[in-house]
Amino acid sequence: MSRTLPSHVACIARFAAALSAILILALPAARKASFAQTDRPVIKVDGFAALAQQLAANLNKRKVKRIVIVDFEDPIRRVDDFGVWLADQLAAASGNPWGPIEVVDRKQIAAKWEQLRIAEPYTIEPDRRQHMAKAFGATLIEGSYSPAANGIGLQLSGLIVKLAMSDEMKAHLTKPLESLGPGDGVFTPGVGGISIPACLYCPNPSFGPGELKGQSQGTVLLMVVVDANGSAGDITVKKEFSRELDQDAINAVKRWRFKSATDVDGKPVATRTPVEIVFSGR
Repeated sequence: MSRTLPSHVACIARFAAALSAILILALPAARKASFAQTDRPVIKVDGFAALAQQLAANLNKRKVKRIVIVDFEDPIRRVDDFGVWLADQLAAASGNPWGPIEVVDRKQIAAKWEQLRIAEPYTIEPDRRQHMAKAFGATLIEGSYSPAANGIGLQLSGLIVKLAMSDEMKAHLTKPLESLGPGDGVFTPGVGGISIPACLYCPNPSFGPGELKGQSQGTVLLMVVVDANGSAGDITVKKEFSRELDQDAINAVKRWRFKSATDVDGKPVATRTPVEIVFSGR
């Protein structure tokens, strides 16, 4: 199952740039993430039963009674055989770690997904997943993974987890562990336990009121690579306003400094993050 990036962008930083001050706001996002990095509790587990217990404890607090576990995604939001296997193992974890929570059989999920794919060919995948959860009367459990030292990082249902590597897991890997990450080495924040970079030094973009072309404000959306050292680079414009303001936004972000994102081991990593800058003349 594929996923389109816009529906699950981890976070968008919105900067309202006026002639006097800069305002940083967190915009609504699929996973309620904000453009700030906080100390994240990383749960370390040595197997799927322990992972299921941790997740069940989290779900019990929310009084969840029934769940649908869908295929896990890789660091660039694709589903591969390993992600399918991970979801299978979690759903079938031994020793009744789920307690009173009912886990919908994964074969039923696959059959329902195919039915929805045929019946709703133009429905975007996130909506189709929600339709499937509703059909089963269950809570949707989505997961993503990324490489870690001697294991993998997992993000699912609000939990950040490091799952230790086992011989069985190694047997199901189709490529070396270190190559599980994105080919260009740039991760997506909020996926597979990768944190979100925090802006440490973000001065106002410099612009003249005339650049707003008579409007009260103008918005530019950039896609920015924040490297492991906290520098911004490889900046592309995803939503234009004008040639002048687009360049003002790029010039400003090039000077910004960040606290870089980290993986579940606390290792700094490069991430590709959307940044929305709102220029206001008010």
